[in-house]
Amino acid sequence: MIEKTRLRAARQLHGWTAKFVADKAGVSPGRISQIERGLGATPSDQLVTRLAMVLQVPKRFLTDTAPLEGRDLNFHYRHRARTSARLQHRVEQEHHLFSEFLAHIRSFFVNWPKADVPNWPRPAVGGLEHAERSAAMLRRHWGLPLDVPIPNLSALLESKGIWLRVLNQTSADVDGFSVWDDDGNAHVALNRTHGSAYRDRLDQAHELFHLIAHRDLVTGSRDLEAEAFRFAGAFLVPRGWFLARAPKTTNPAAYASLSKATGVSIAALIRRSFDLGVLTPKLYRSAMIRLSSSGARKDESSLLGFTPEFEPTHLLPTHLAILSDRGHSIDQLAADLYYPSALLRRVLGDLPSDSRPPTRRRGVPSAAAEVVDLGAFRERRTLRRA
Repeated sequence: MIEKTRLRAARQLHGWTAKFVADKAGVSPGRISQIERGLGATPSDQLVTRLAMVLQVPKRFLTDTAPLEGRDLNFHYRHRARTSARLQHRVEQEHHLFSEFLAHIRSFFVNWPKADVPNWPRPAVGGLEHAERSAAMLRRHWGLPLDVPIPNLSALLESKGIWLRVLNQTSADVDGFSVWDDDGNAHVALNRTHGSAYRDRLDQAHELFHLIAHRDLVTGSRDLEAEAFRFAGAFLVPRGWFLARAPKTTNPAAYASLSKATGVSIAALIRRSFDLGVLTPKLYRSAMIRLSSSGARKDESSLLGFTPEFEPTHLLPTHLAILSDRGHSIDQLAADLYYPSALLRRVLGDLPSDSRPPTRRRGVPSAAAEVVDLGAFRERRTLRRA
């Protein structure tokens, strides 16, 4: 017996059509379609074996009775229209496997991160204003100062129970996405192959707003994406703090010090100036033209004087490190779930080599440091006794 969602998952993870798999397995495309819909006669053991070989998974992966797909999840893609259906299927199947993996390792822990992400639905009108207000509301909700930049956004989101995953090379064509899973876990998947570390922080905040305000909406439209970017700018660059320091010039170099202070790109700061009325539409266009003319539109390191580094993720690596210390390696966990080890490593994404939680930064106000500090994270995560 083949579990229908697992056959579809194994096929879509390769980006293969039903006809391609059918040809390799020596059956008709209609037979593959039947199995994926739970119709027709029970597949023979020989067919299960052939399909497992074609799809490069253990037979038990296909015959496991636990379905991989629950309710229809609402994946928030940045550029849904230009992301092919085949690529979306592959990325979403990777997510289903990752959710199953989290459900499996959850049984090893007494405590589990709970997503502290409010649900503030988008109003019928005034979306941009709602996004701006939501940034200040979330800072209050999380106990953050209203007028201090956030030094480590990744650590902050993870401390609030949001699972950050860095997509591997096989998924790099996807700009990133966010989604709530069946178990109430909030996820943000990041693509770090085609942008700077400062863009990555903006992407994280952008996806955060989708989790907050767009849970039940199909995102990807210009209006909803504009709202998410407005929130990201407001959350990372507080209005009052910025207005007290914003340069009233179209010279991109004048924004370099603010970029370093906020961890936000010069281009995004110029946009923030426009959103808050510091720059008129004409001056905004002039500033962006000057930024492009300087050659810094895609790489601002020449203006900053350094290349920013990506913030490492810690929530998943720390859980993996604890499990490894107790004898549960990635290979063993893959075997528990009947995954090929290479598939699980692909699903887990790019993991940092150093999984130690970040320490408090000097000069960061204590109120902000408390919410971004994961220094005691390892001690709080205690494995259940066998």
